[in-house]
Amino acid sequence: MVHDLELVESRQSSLDISEDDASLLSRIGRELASTQRWWGETQPPANRSVIDVRRAQDGRFEVTFREVIGVVQIGEYRIRVRPKIPWEHFIFIASRSELAARVSSEIASVERGFEFLEILCRWYVEAAERLFTLGLRSDYLEVQEERDEVRGQLLPLRTAMEVMKGRPIASCVFDELSIDTPFNRIIRATCERVARLERVSAEVRRRSRRLVYRLDTVGALRPADRRLKPDRLSKSYMHPLALAHLILDGCGVTLSTGHVQGTSFLIRTPEIIEDGMRSIVAEGLPSIQVRKRRHLLDDSGISINPDIVFGDSLAVADVKYKYFDRDWNRNDFNQIVAFATALHCDQCALLGFTFDSSFSKPSIVSVGRVKATRIGWPVGLGTQPEKIADVVTAELNRWLLNSRSTML
Repeated sequence: MVHDLELVESRQSSLDISEDDASLLSRIGRELASTQRWWGETQPPANRSVIDVRRAQDGRFEVTFREVIGVVQIGEYRIRVRPKIPWEHFIFIASRSELAARVSSEIASVERGFEFLEILCRWYVEAAERLFTLGLRSDYLEVQEERDEVRGQLLPLRTAMEVMKGRPIASCVFDELSIDTPFNRIIRATCERVARLERVSAEVRRRSRRLVYRLDTVGALRPADRRLKPDRLSKSYMHPLALAHLILDGCGVTLSTGHVQGTSFLIRTPEIIEDGMRSIVAEGLPSIQVRKRRHLLDDSGISINPDIVFGDSLAVADVKYKYFDRDWNRNDFNQIVAFATALHCDQCALLGFTFDSSFSKPSIVSVGRVKATRIGWPVGLGTQPEKIADVVTAELNRWLLNSRSTML
């Protein structure tokens, strides 16, 4: 019998689980944290785990899932990890990210109650189906084949050996147009993974299997395939590949300890929220350029990476997937002021979340010429994410108008 447990990401919970279960849970966290793709960094943090497991004095275990949501099953326990912000706000912001499936200019609707794995797989299948509509990209591959006639380059030694054996064939090497490319192999591997997932609906698995059948001439995923990045000619692959990497990484951990087996699907949330918030801001401020920007500090080898840069360094903002306290967080404050200083901005802002049920007046702190503003997205009881998005973008618009007037 499976026992369902529900935890909140980044919040410590006390679980009455066995030593083997706790050990397996910790191993899953370390395994996920050891992959460079998980963190999007050159080197992952040393000895880091996305699941913190500690024994409490009462014999239970204190468990914290750090910045991840999803499902972990260990032995007879199925642990569902939900977002730290209310589900309706999380999925509203996530659906505005580049990961979400879009039909024409409409945001894909998400039914309430679905697990994020189901939603993610639905987005992926819709993106893959759209890719088929646009057309799969083919490429020329080198093929070595024995033929009745010469095609391409003849391999004389091998051909002569076969003729001497009494086989009148031509051994040739030639280029052939094929859809068996790295990107298509990633698409197929992800479709196969989704088709085998028991935690997604039968409809999604059926649609995924249908896509696998249409990719029957595409081979198995190779280790080097995932190192390639889409270029301008393969722009149509960017959306489905982003989802494919999330699914392949999130579903990639299956471990066992003794007689206990553990499987997991866990997705890092900060990047999804950051991307979704940036899209919401861009949609709400169509008259100004909103982008993520990497800025190198001279020849120091050091770079800064603010989440949002408005216009040509008019102002800068950073998204924090956390709840704001009454006082400013010193590290967040120092970071955003450093961003503003490096980009020669007088205005900078932090975007985060509050427990309030209505929008509060932004908090402002000045450091020399730089004015730092903290704008909170309220997620309290009764708040509607669509209306909150309008209020937040309106406040950002007012803030930017003040920034422009200050520069004049």
